[in-house]
Amino acid sequence: MVEPTSPTPSPFVPTRTISQLHSGTQFLIISAVGSIIVSLFVAFAMFLRKRRKAENTTAYITPLIH
Repeated sequence: MVEPTSPTPSPFVPTRTISQLHSGTQFLIISAVGSIIVSLFVAFAMFLRKRRKAENTTAYITPLIH
């Protein structure tokens, strides 16, 4: 007995799952890179705060912002 081959679902299902997986991995990579950048920035700020505990930190940071 030959099963009827449905042309619409079978080609579309794997490509859809592959694209969903691809977008999921892209989102994971972007979020991982963002969290790494944020953690590096926080570590750098804490390092600056440790180094310049005696001095005024805002006087050092405000020229960088403007």
